[in-house]
Amino acid sequence: MREQVANHHCQKPCTRALACCLLTASLLLIPLAHHQHPRADEAEPTELIQPLPGGPEIQVLALRQSIETLEAGKNPSAELLELAGLQCELQDSAAPPNHPHENCLAMAQHTLGFHLLVGRGVATNVERGVVLYTRAAEAGLAEAQYGLALLYDEGELVPQDDRKALFWYNKAAHQEHVRAQTNIGSMYQLGRGVPPSPALAADWFLRAARHGSHTAQWNLGILYLGGHGIEPDTRLALFWLRAGAQNGEPRATFLTSKLEEAYARCFENETLTACTFTLTASERERLSAPPNQEPKEEPKEEPATE
Repeated sequence: MREQVANHHCQKPCTRALACCLLTASLLLIPLAHHQHPRADEAEPTELIQPLPGGPEIQVLALRQSIETLEAGKNPSAELLELAGLQCELQDSAAPPNHPHENCLAMAQHTLGFHLLVGRGVATNVERGVVLYTRAAEAGLAEAQYGLALLYDEGELVPQDDRKALFWYNKAAHQEHVRAQTNIGSMYQLGRGVPPSPALAADWFLRAARHGSHTAQWNLGILYLGGHGIEPDTRLALFWLRAGAQNGEPRATFLTSKLEEAYARCFENETLTACTFTLTASERERLSAPPNQEPKEEPKEEPATE
């Protein structure tokens, strides 16, 4: 793996490797990224909730009727499923589902639960919404498992509970749910609901990073760059930071440019012993803040007056 992603800045001769090590050591002041949720442009589109011409009220009624029909052991009509905004494969109710993610009842429960939680087309009912989310999650629907974990993680609609969040993130993450993989990596990284484990955090970030999560790519790059609990590797750090930058992670774009500027300066001047990399206070704040927050500007020095 390391040979495959080797960066040309850190190839032989050994003097370049030394420069990489020196640069890596000076980056230990960069704080680890806070646990955060993907931005809107990263979240994968879901096929579980579809906009309907009849409006959310009609969708809620269709969802309730679909759930009643499925719980009675019957299959809803195609027209009813269309009104409910569901795209699922109906299965024989007498047999266990072979594909949990295609469980139509779980999809209907999850979608109706969402409407109840946010008050879309129906009066808000958090308690009932959580019950429906839980049923869908227990049926094996990864999107419901992630949504339930997010509720416990954020603690806005239900009491905050790291252990429950971790439990449901883990369920969804093992079904290759990318956002769940990214968030469970952050929980291991920060020791939320579990003892801190940078190695396990790196494992989960790697799984999500391979699926294109720019948040995971950023976090993985920082772990490799600073050697936080794993062996530092500047080549892998730059590989993942560049991947994050290409996927729209602004912090990765900024840090990659700073690193490449430092490399160019070092190799041009051939002063490897003086190859250092420092960040101002505002730059460190910029890298530690969530990507949807604007960093505070560093106060500018007033020009001296004669």
